[in-house]
Amino acid sequence: MYIPKISTKRVLGLVMASALAVTGTVTFASSSQAVSSVQVKLSPITGASTGGTIVTITGKNFQTDVGTAQIGTIRFGLVACSDTPAGTAATTISITSPTKVVVTTPALTVAKYFVCVFDVAGTLLVGSSTFTGVLPVSSLAITPASGPTLGGTKVVVSGDDFTAKTKATVGGKLITATKVVINAGATDDTLTGLLPAGSGADAKLVVTNEGGNVEVLAAVDYFDAVKVSPSAGAGALNDVINVTGSGFLAGTFSDTAATGVSQLALIQAPIAAAGTAPTTRMCGKVQVESDTQLNCQLLTTNTDGAYTLVLFKLATATTITNAATIARSANYTVSDY
Repeated sequence: MYIPKISTKRVLGLVMASALAVTGTVTFASSSQAVSSVQVKLSPITGASTGGTIVTITGKNFQTDVGTAQIGTIRFGLVACSDTPAGTAATTISITSPTKVVVTTPALTVAKYFVCVFDVAGTLLVGSSTFTGVLPVSSLAITPASGPTLGGTKVVVSGDDFTAKTKATVGGKLITATKVVINAGATDDTLTGLLPAGSGADAKLVVTNEGGNVEVLAAVDYFDAVKVSPSAGAGALNDVINVTGSGFLAGTFSDTAATGVSQLALIQAPIAAAGTAPTTRMCGKVQVESDTQLNCQLLTTNTDGAYTLVLFKLATATTITNAATIARSANYTVSDY
């Protein structure tokens, strides 16, 4: 007859089963443990000093397995956290799981805050971290306020309260290759970068930092010409240059300097985004053939060399509001052949 082997583990199991038969069901403790003070993580760790930033706090034991809240208040204070509640309470608290709480920050100042998480009774510190209040950017300007449709124009965005994480978009597209310089005192902060590709007029500039964003309407005009032909010529008086692009019917071109008109010029060096308009090497007698085609005639005889066609708008009869190279293909070389 077979006699099963009884191990020590099996003996303990039989003893437990016997005890259950006598005493009834054994209740096991919940996997959630009592709350204890731990370092919690915040995302983001910076936000608007005016309040209203939605912050996710991750940790453990924020609620029991059955959803009972283990924490009550979350405060933002300027002194280190302790069991004595201090600081301003978060305006909204939502415990979404045992490991995650979502809060809305209260109004703050520009400073580093201690974030203190307290139990339901509000008398026991159960977690802590830090959060920094930041002012939103303000007083924005962009120079130059125009560029070719292909993008690539170097622009400088100036304003107040920039940070190392400040970003800027034009027409919803990011200004790339940026460098942020934060200046003290009354001098504006700056963000330098390359204008993205775009089209049309009044493209919106949006600048964002950890404190929020600010928008500037009617910020940037895109010039739509994309090609110049021929790419070389004698550069003689009345030589014709053809420009292919789009949006020409909306423009106002004139050989006579006047406020608000646009003019074309062939130049050998960049001209300022705002300043004195070129007076030589003009390409005038502009004839708009269609919304995608125009031509102009050289009003002076040009010396040999490489030129770039530039479109600019006059602020007055002698100064410009902005200027932009038509496109990367807007080069014209004068040669005697």
